[in-house]
Amino acid sequence: MSIIVQKQTDIEESFGMDFKEENIEFSGDSDFHECESFRSSDWIIFRCPKCPDFERRINWRNGKMKVKNDNPQINHRGQYFPVEYKEIYENLN
Repeated sequence: MSIIVQKQTDIEESFGMDFKEENIEFSGDSDFHECESFRSSDWIIFRCPKCPDFERRINWRNGKMKVKNDNPQINHRGQYFPVEYKEIYENLN
């Protein structure tokens, strides 16, 4: 399976909306890295503790996504829970 993604080359371009297209081939032997997440204004930001230069930003209002320094051999994944919901969930357990 292949997919076309848009990728930033550096942080300055990530705010200027300059993207380049890149084809990525997924294979069964890819690494998975679990990302940490937080929210800043309208953006949910994912950063990888193993890849300090990787960052994925998702705008929760308009659905736009920006990625910088993505390695196609590594599948970055993570989840975000708003602080309010996270506290409620933790109190239930």
